Amino acid sequence: MKKLIALLAAFAMLICMCACQKKQTNTDKPTEVTQATTQPTEEQPTTEPTEPEKTEAELMQELLATMNNGICMNYALASLYETPADADLYYIFYGGFEDEDKVPTDEELALLESAGKFWPEMDLIRLPVEKMDAALTALFGITLEQTNGVGLDKMIYLEQTNSYYLAHTDTNNVQITVQSVQTQDDGTVLVFYNEAVNGDCVVTLQSVEDGGYYILSNLQA
Repeated sequence: MKKLIALLAAFAMLICMCACQKKQTNTDKPTEVTQATTQPTEEQPTTEPTEPEKTEAELMQELLATMNNGICMNYALASLYETPADADLYYIFYGGFEDEDKVPTDEELALLESAGKFWPEMDLIRLPVEKMDAALTALFGITLEQTNGVGLDKMIYLEQTNSYYLAHTDTNNVQITVQSVQTQDDGTVLVFYNEAVNGDCVVTLQSVEDGGYYILSNLQA
């Protein structure tokens, strides 16, 4: 009898255990897997190295070497003068215009040889008056007619072509070194420079509406 009771008790416990397993639920929540997102990194702008600003002397050095209407302002520093009318035209136009053919035409050659002042083996420098006027206007604000004709006696003028002529094999480029710049109360600019022939000099400039300058004088300092 005792064995039967023990067997029934064991069977009852087994039934209870099965029922408990069916009711048991998993209370653990599934783990959410979050994928990390990487925010794009803003690229820092690269800064180009900046060149130091040029001084007034450096800017004027460049200005005086600038070509304008076929003539460089530098050429106007080859002679000394108190007014533009007295600038030496022979030195200003010594290099001629780049777009002018350096070979004379047959007509020009005959006329120049008759004048007895032309050497065919040298480069021809042809100076049409129209171009001379444009260059002088750019440099000084005056025309050829408004000058005193300094240096024209070293050239040959042909009425047939309305041009001046000269011949040479070298150049008259003036090597200058700008030392300082002073702006006056009246708006004129004094540019102090040094060059091999005349030594320390000062060229006086007047600003014009187009942003350029006229030369007012070029004297020893």
